[in-house]
Amino acid sequence: MIGALEAVMLSLFLGLQMACTGSVASDVEPDSEAVDSEDSPVDSSTDTGELIDSDQDGFAASQDCDDGDPSIFPGATEVCDGVDQNCDGQVDEGVPNDGAGCQDASPPDWTGDVDIVHVTLQIKDVGYAGTDDGQTEVCLSEGDCFPLKKPDWNDLERGVYDVYVSEGQGLKRSDLDRVTLRTSDGSDRMEPACLQVSLDGQPAHCRALDFYMGSDNDDELATWSDPDGLTWSCESSCWGKGLSHGPTLGTVDADGATIWYRTDATRRVEVFVGRDDAALSRVHVSYPSAADDFAEQLRIGGLGADQSWRYAIDVDGVRQGIWDLKSAPETGGLRFAFGSCSKYDEQPVWDAISAWEPDLFIFAGDNHYANSSDLGALRQHYRWGLEIENRGSFLQETPTLATWDDHDFTGNNTDGTEAGKDVALRVFHEYQPNGGGALESTPGVFSEHRYGDVAFFLLDVRYHRGLDGSMLGEQQELWLLDAMQSSTATFKFVVSGSQYAQVGNQGKEDSWYDFSDSWTRLRQAIVDNKIDGVLLLTGDIHRSEFRLLDPVSGGYGLPELTSSPLASSHSGCRDDDGQKDCSDGDDYFVGVSVETQGTPQVTASIYRWDGQLQHSWEIPLSELQVAP
Repeated sequence: MIGALEAVMLSLFLGLQMACTGSVASDVEPDSEAVDSEDSPVDSSTDTGELIDSDQDGFAASQDCDDGDPSIFPGATEVCDGVDQNCDGQVDEGVPNDGAGCQDASPPDWTGDVDIVHVTLQIKDVGYAGTDDGQTEVCLSEGDCFPLKKPDWNDLERGVYDVYVSEGQGLKRSDLDRVTLRTSDGSDRMEPACLQVSLDGQPAHCRALDFYMGSDNDDELATWSDPDGLTWSCESSCWGKGLSHGPTLGTVDADGATIWYRTDATRRVEVFVGRDDAALSRVHVSYPSAADDFAEQLRIGGLGADQSWRYAIDVDGVRQGIWDLKSAPETGGLRFAFGSCSKYDEQPVWDAISAWEPDLFIFAGDNHYANSSDLGALRQHYRWGLEIENRGSFLQETPTLATWDDHDFTGNNTDGTEAGKDVALRVFHEYQPNGGGALESTPGVFSEHRYGDVAFFLLDVRYHRGLDGSMLGEQQELWLLDAMQSSTATFKFVVSGSQYAQVGNQGKEDSWYDFSDSWTRLRQAIVDNKIDGVLLLTGDIHRSEFRLLDPVSGGYGLPELTSSPLASSHSGCRDDDGQKDCSDGDDYFVGVSVETQGTPQVTASIYRWDGQLQHSWEIPLSELQVAP
């Protein structure tokens, strides 16, 4: 061990050495213990007593975690590359990163048999370009033909991009030699605009089209074959760019954000993040997989709390756009909006939601109306929602969370007995960037999220419903009660696709009314564990309303805020004692302002699709507290 005087002399010596060698100075003090350690595996001095600094970065070998690299030393600037630049034992901390070292990626190997076939057919957006006959197919060899037909979706309509997927094919590449589009029933003329084929994600063919398809008139073709055959290349895209959908922002936290995007095929994707457009730095490279429908979600960490950033996406080296993102604060409240029941193609409500400028939006179920367990139909409906222009643009820069209800699960009033629920779950996770489920051992779309002093608990009221006589299933219910009890958030919003209120739902068989034991256990747990600040968010009923639900003994009344519909049919309000306010006959969203400082309070407001305020309800934290 060396004494204090020796340590001071050593510091002076290092300062002189840096001045003489021109090395970069650092604010980090030399480690006298490390320099004198007999156990150090690195010889820190020569026979003459001169300290060794092989990379000439101003730090002796015993201090430097890599004395062979002058960019690595205590106090160096960290960059995202999977390397610890500043010798603090961490990698990529404090800088935007993808959690995997921002490494480059290699393209997939496309030499084996073809397992997954994607076919995209775009229909012209003119006149009577669409068709209802559903008898169209694409052939890639004499015997390998794929029908362009999905259940639970109106195929080949005007202006639509239809995507068809066939999995588990095992096709020999050498057998695939053509691209033929044909119809066996041409009674309804169709005008295709573009045809694209991907084989295991490989862009294998794309062609702009300009002819009539049918068989009733002389100017119609019942069969069209590309004269060049299967070209095994596609530098362009039927979508006009490599990024077919998105990006969208998913969950955000106090250090990161989740970005979602979909490409038209397996192409090289590069994601960039920076404080401004001039400072964008690459943080991720990937090749989205055909198995996931070319959809990918990426968490970007190292953003810091409550920080504004810009992000960009390149596909095959072509910039797709630049957008804003912001991480969540560590403390404080927020403004969020939520809604449910999104069915119609025209959705003007998104203009009003965007103008309200929420920090977060929550989809509370029935986010589309596939009513299907078919893989292709479910994916098509998720893409449909993103193709609604004002909805898609809003989601590019506003974080979103989502759960489902029945129509975007597998069908009206469905429950945990549905055979197709795993397909629905697969597609939900492909398309909704919630950041994964809450329990690896229990499937479902339930999850917990924190934004400042506010917590959100998104429930899955479909996947496990009724299997053990409960609404949530045992494991999800235990998770919810434990998560609520351990949460330090000032306000806790519990999001359910189905209503809690019993009044007006008797006999409906699609609410918590039929699972009264589950409802009682939830309320009793709030009392037993003294969980303050709980509010309920719901959708489903095609009207928007505020209710105060009765507590169990010793508890407080639970506010239920119901937001519905965003764009669907309407149901009438019901007159009962528990209802505070109600709006019907139009499309609505609910905006919620949460104040957690000073006098904590929630202000919930029902807005019409054009932004006109309908009702407001101020709920102070003092009214959401369990009696001592």
